[in-house]
Amino acid sequence: MNLLLKVFIKDYKNIHDPKVRTRYGIFANIIGIFINTLLVVGKLIVGILIRSMSIISDAMNNLSDFVTCILNIVGFKISSKKGDKDHPFGHQRMEYITSLLTGAIIVAIGASLLTESIRGIINENLKFTSFPLIQVIILSVAIVLKLIQGLVYRNLGKKINSIALKSQFYDSFNDVISTSVVLIGIIITYYTSFGKLDSILSCSVSIYIIYNGIRVIIEAGSYLLGKKPSQELINKLVHLIKRYDFVVSYHDLNVHLYGENKVYATVDIEMYGNRSVFELHDDIDNIEEAARNELGIDLRIHLDPIKEKDEQFNYYKDLVASCLNKVNHKLTFHDLRIIKNEEEINITFHLIIPEDVEDENIILSNVVREIRSKDNRIHPAILLDEGYTILEEEKEKNNGK
Repeated sequence: MNLLLKVFIKDYKNIHDPKVRTRYGIFANIIGIFINTLLVVGKLIVGILIRSMSIISDAMNNLSDFVTCILNIVGFKISSKKGDKDHPFGHQRMEYITSLLTGAIIVAIGASLLTESIRGIINENLKFTSFPLIQVIILSVAIVLKLIQGLVYRNLGKKINSIALKSQFYDSFNDVISTSVVLIGIIITYYTSFGKLDSILSCSVSIYIIYNGIRVIIEAGSYLLGKKPSQELINKLVHLIKRYDFVVSYHDLNVHLYGENKVYATVDIEMYGNRSVFELHDDIDNIEEAARNELGIDLRIHLDPIKEKDEQFNYYKDLVASCLNKVNHKLTFHDLRIIKNEEEINITFHLIIPEDVEDENIILSNVVREIRSKDNRIHPAILLDEGYTILEEEKEKNNGK
């Protein structure tokens, strides 16, 4: 495989380059077009000659794969375009859109084949006067070709981490299963003379095609709706941030995926404010540059300066942490601010409530009541935050455990 990549893909080792990634996608789909063309032509000829709905259904499945390859080539080409005035974050989500279209086409073809298969069960019977050797050979070759195609998709999909190629790998593997079912059905039909088995198996293949189409639609739609990035990517970014000694803590980490090579992130970082603004700014620039060079993430950092060795701050931080832990040990907070005078103490902070909590208002009222029970001069002003990317170890740190 590496020899083929070296011959057909320029600079094939530089997989993080969008142009190289596009070449990978086009190369894989050209192989798919070639193999699927052979399979569609071969299966259609045999299926029409022997009037086998299961073979014709399988050919239509390969035709949907052919269309998928065309759409993915278009998707890879468009997704490689740079950002413009109307699409400042680039066009890499086009890969998800083509996957969505592919899923819709697969479902439509599967539904059409299912209708024809049901008619076949009612009206037709497949019969063989001699052993169907040619059909067996063609279907066996098809299974081998689909295995090769699937391995190509899996190998290249892993290299460039492409949702489109990964979906095509699963689709090819499913094709191996469906074609094997058709092959077994033909052999059983010959030996048992049960002519309707062909159409029954065609129904099962059609349903399988519809299932795969729906699965592709759901996965592509999930990414378009803003699917949460992988925990591995989040962990890498968090560990990069935490390796700098001047970072006290972080919060409000948000990571947005606009494609495999288009990842944007924002985060608030707490740093001691006893140095000049210029020094703090340089530190932030260093983190952002490291994220861009090491992880390919366009990171934007908001600085939250805090006082070093502030006894008042540490006292109220511990007080809030203990109160939250008493209400619900999963609660976390950040951005604590204190305004104190002789008569009252105003404290504000951002509260992160876990997803499994059903009633946020009850939690808020319990937190306020618990804090005021410690000191009735305290007036808490609490803002709710989403914290889906926070790590367990960071929760413990933020709560002072």
